[in-house]
Amino acid sequence: MKKILSTLLIALIAQYSIFATNHVVNTQGMTFSPSALTINSGDSVTFNNTGGAHNVNGTIATFAQNPASFSNPTGVTAGWSYVHVFTTPGIYNYQCDPHLPGMVGSITVNPQSNTIYDIVSNSPDHSTLKVAIDACSLDGVLSSTGSLTLFAPTDAAFNLLPAGTVAALLNDIPQLTDILKHHVLADSVMSGMLSNNLTVTTLLGTDITVTISGGNVYIDNAQVTVADIVADNGVVHVIDAVLLPPAPDCAGIYNGTALVDSCGTCQQAYLYAFQTNTPTFVDNANILVPGIDYDPATEILVLANDPNNPLWINDPALCTTNTVYDIVSNSPDHTTLKTAIDACALDGYLSAAGPFTLFAPTDAAFNLLPAGTVAALLNDIPQLSDILKHHVVSDSIMSGMLINNQTVTTLLGTDITVTINANGVFIDNAQVILADLVADNGVVHVIDAVLLPPAQSVTIYDVVSNSSIHTTLKTAINACSLDGTLSGPGPFTLFAPTDAAFDLLPAGTVAALLNDIPQLTDILLHHVVADSVMSAMLSNGQIVNTLNGNVTVSTTMGTVYIDNAMVTVADIVAENGVVHVIDAVLLPNSTSIFENMTEIEAHQYLYSINILGDKVSKYTKDQVIFDIYKNGSVIKRFNK
Repeated sequence: MKKILSTLLIALIAQYSIFATNHVVNTQGMTFSPSALTINSGDSVTFNNTGGAHNVNGTIATFAQNPASFSNPTGVTAGWSYVHVFTTPGIYNYQCDPHLPGMVGSITVNPQSNTIYDIVSNSPDHSTLKVAIDACSLDGVLSSTGSLTLFAPTDAAFNLLPAGTVAALLNDIPQLTDILKHHVLADSVMSGMLSNNLTVTTLLGTDITVTISGGNVYIDNAQVTVADIVADNGVVHVIDAVLLPPAPDCAGIYNGTALVDSCGTCQQAYLYAFQTNTPTFVDNANILVPGIDYDPATEILVLANDPNNPLWINDPALCTTNTVYDIVSNSPDHTTLKTAIDACALDGYLSAAGPFTLFAPTDAAFNLLPAGTVAALLNDIPQLSDILKHHVVSDSIMSGMLINNQTVTTLLGTDITVTINANGVFIDNAQVILADLVADNGVVHVIDAVLLPPAQSVTIYDVVSNSSIHTTLKTAINACSLDGTLSGPGPFTLFAPTDAAFDLLPAGTVAALLNDIPQLTDILLHHVVADSVMSAMLSNGQIVNTLNGNVTVSTTMGTVYIDNAMVTVADIVAENGVVHVIDAVLLPNSTSIFENMTEIEAHQYLYSINILGDKVSKYTKDQVIFDIYKNGSVIKRFNK
């Protein structure tokens, strides 16, 4: 397999990485337009001064809570253009200095996602595929938290289809949707997991076959040109041809007198070729007459949809499927479940060969959820998909196979528990009210409540560990062996300084603290409260006891400060408490991070106010606070 993979154009992967986007903000009169902007990490913003004396000032000296400084160097001269790349997630505020207070703006920088949909969207070679995905509303599915594989045909692959095909498909969304689902697997399959003659089932329920020949990997007729583009929710393999689902199997049903197709919608019975001397067919409305409704010379029946033969055969009994999806679709008590399955594009999967077991909550079960929940879930396809997968088992489990206290693993990878008592059979909290609805591809059990997957356990330590702006804090917590404490039952409140907050400390301070674990531990404990304190519980002048000393709460114009630190993000709820993000490091009263400074260094960083109100540049016994200056401006103030 290594030899095979080495032949792939791995070097091309770079072009499928996430491409940064440039956004534009213009000065219009006395405003920035737009004044509020949301972008992704790595994106750039071009500020254009279209006229007037304006600048852009987003420095940390002006906005201490900003993750980084940015400012156009041209001052307030007219006609400038300034570009800044935002690499660190967070909220950035900025202003035009000459035109305060009205001329201000903010930029929210989100962490860059890298879903399968992102990879397609940002690839210059997959514009047609993106258009198709958007047209079929499959963007939510390919952005979900699931585990998927996409075989992604390039624009050149779509161009190989007959002229006009793409345009026709964009006008036939059901057929286009089927084609796209034929390119998706409901699992993350890396190239190293592929083997010659391997058959895998797609999201449509159809099969595709892997062929390995001459050092190349093929999916049906399409060659893999770039393999293993890893996404947050799976993997993408680039292919050079469009995979087309197989034509419906029209071998049909022989009812004794005719061969009748069971394809299509199962509402239209088309007649196909067969060999017989006197073919006749009688259904509930029509009689096929020899010599009129078929060609006796060739003994081939004329298609019922032939314009020269207006006969329309309608006999649903001859072409009825009974999949798990069909049972749900045809049930008057499962309209909400059907809507959810369709929204998550799981209809093809539940129509596939299976086998599957579906625990099917009724409409009444969905109505038991809090008001607005169903509507909210239909706008959150990833979460809705997870909930639906929590109701499906990849096996056919009849009620007679269920035993008390049995644990069954769902398609989501979560477990559900069977309870059998005098009151009936229960799946977690839901009672089975109708069992053993046998389908062609499994079985359906009707339940009276919606099964909700267990909430993911997220501790305070998890919040820090998963944050891109708290790497220094995580390093410090690990160094002091406080990870176990902050993962424990709690409850705790953590005031979490960002990386930018640690960067405001004098050069070398963080490194020195990592070599002085007792002092670093004291500092970290000064950020932790042995209780869960939500922001609404904080009030101006409040003294809060930490695990190492006290901190003082102050509120100004809706902004909350903990000692000298501003709360920039409040109320990140964890299983064992809450996290509040702050823009400065809290130092216990006994801590002096300036003890080893030289006289020059002290003069550079320390300016204070004594009780007489005079500014001094060195420690005196009368000092009550000190400020950190940079380039003549106060960037931090510490109570002493």
